[in-house]
Amino acid sequence: MLKVLVKSGLVLGGRIGVDASTMEANAAMKSIVRRDTKETYRKMLVRLAKESGVDTPTQEDLCRLDRKRTGK
Repeated sequence: MLKVLVKSGLVLGGRIGVDASTMEANAAMKSIVRRDTKETYRKMLVRLAKESGVDTPTQEDLCRLDRKRTGK
């Protein structure tokens, strides 16, 4: 695939690198569980969304809430 991109002039060079730190960070967030309440990260976000007035939060609502959350 890289050869095709180089041949068509869309990419310069012959090597490509992939940064997997975001994928690892996202996977780590899914495995976080509070010891005292046994609440997962997602359940915590859903709870916070409901407390802020969102009855049935979508994934986009949860992402938006998490970005704007203070005191992370």
